[in-house]
Amino acid sequence: MENDVDAAALAERALGHGREVDHFALVHIGTGIGMGLVVGGQLLRGAHGVAGEIAFMPLSGGAGADEQEARKRGTLEAAASASGVVRAARRGGMRGPVSARRVFEAAAGGDERAMAVVAEEAQLVAKTICAVITVVDPDLIVLGGGIGRAPGFAEMVTTELERIAPVMPAIRVSALGTDAVVDGCLAAGTELAWGQVMTVLPTEGIRQP
Repeated sequence: MENDVDAAALAERALGHGREVDHFALVHIGTGIGMGLVVGGQLLRGAHGVAGEIAFMPLSGGAGADEQEARKRGTLEAAASASGVVRAARRGGMRGPVSARRVFEAAAGGDERAMAVVAEEAQLVAKTICAVITVVDPDLIVLGGGIGRAPGFAEMVTTELERIAPVMPAIRVSALGTDAVVDGCLAAGTELAWGQVMTVLPTEGIRQP
């Protein structure tokens, strides 16, 4: 069994930008926050299976932070997930039905309140990625999820990251879309099945796919 973000990272390794490098991190920002980390071409799960659970990084800031939600979902996720963006927008004065998508659309249209929320979000995500860089030093960061793939957001994160990171990995937006988790599960299943075949059949003359 894999969690959804780890499965998406496997899809990136098999079908996306991760094909080009041995060390990369898929940072998913949407209704939740998580990371799939591939090191040496292999998904890193950690000693207790929590490698990549960046939702619990003690990083917060901006108007989206909420102490009660942080205890349930993690400090970073409470502040920087879609619910944090919505909370920051409402605290900033946006009225009517508010969603993360609407906040980003309003920011693109020049709404100053929405622009401030998106700028805070980019800063917080950049700090998160900087922490990942200092520990793992990946070649590539792939941004996924509804917020991670929002138009222009990767560029904002890159600008913020350039100010604080010791080195700059490539920053790319996942092109796999909403099917990434399913694609990752299929890739993992294919890899597992092939490994089992290789353990029971003679390998001479067999070519890996």
